[in-house]
Amino acid sequence: MIRKKKHKNSLNINIIEKDKRELIRANILIIHYNQDYIADTTIYENKSSLFIPIKVNDYYEIGVRKKDFLYHEISFKAKEDDSLITKTIELVKASKGTSFELKKLYFKGGTAQFTGSYKSTLLKLLRAMKDNPSLKILIKGHVNRPNGAYKHQSEEYYNKLSIDRAKAVNDYLIKRGISEDRLQYMGVGYAEMIYPNATLQSEMQKNRRVEIVVTEF
Repeated sequence: MIRKKKHKNSLNINIIEKDKRELIRANILIIHYNQDYIADTTIYENKSSLFIPIKVNDYYEIGVRKKDFLYHEISFKAKEDDSLITKTIELVKASKGTSFELKKLYFKGGTAQFTGSYKSTLLKLLRAMKDNPSLKILIKGHVNRPNGAYKHQSEEYYNKLSIDRAKAVNDYLIKRGISEDRLQYMGVGYAEMIYPNATLQSEMQKNRRVEIVVTEF
């Protein structure tokens, strides 16, 4: 008698160092949520690659930790038509001058109020700060200037808004135990927009971003 496989899908994880494009070993945390959202956590230590069975329609979170590297986390839902899911996770080595954008950290237009799935993004940054006690960062706030002169505010308005957005991240970290002497923040207004002539809402949202620069490690 042929038995049906309990796991229809498989997950292949590869951990690489972003700059060198080489496999590196790290600790991999996998949280599996079934369809009732009951969590099961497994830790794989000192692995560069991993191949495991996963369940269709269940949700997975993968967190990767390595000393001297920034914490990285991804999540996904296993779909029925994906027999093999491959995830390549790029770890960034924390060194002075390294910069990265806080992905999926967005703000409501004209405010320093977080919107969308910001909590997981800020939690990743908090983990990186706690995992690396010598890490010090500069938080840079960016804003979108609406396309069309009639919508423009003063330059002072945009500069203050970008500072307020950086400060919002700064305050989040301080409230959760990160020392003030490890943090700096600043705003650059709309001087470094990804989309200078943004017309789509998605483009404007990406202009409203926060960038992290490593100042000491």
